[in-house]
Amino acid sequence: MENLYIEMTQIFQNPLAVIVYVLGCAGLGYHLLHGFGSAFQTLGINHKSYTPLIKSIGVVFSIVVPFIFALIPVVMYLGIIK
Repeated sequence: MENLYIEMTQIFQNPLAVIVYVLGCAGLGYHLLHGFGSAFQTLGINHKSYTPLIKSIGVVFSIVVPFIFALIPVVMYLGIIK
């Protein structure tokens, strides 16, 4: 049985791996910024009353989700999680 926690701690001791992962999370955020609103538009939920709210929620979602994902390797690299 593999221990993925040990593998993650070993991989994220390399600063280059952490930088690449965080940059990937930034790309995810940009993708979500577009995709969140587009998903609702595809489903036909596109109205002048709802669209500003959906876009606002999409901006928050596209910042929070990648930030949490990017936080994992950063705190492992800094030694906060051991």
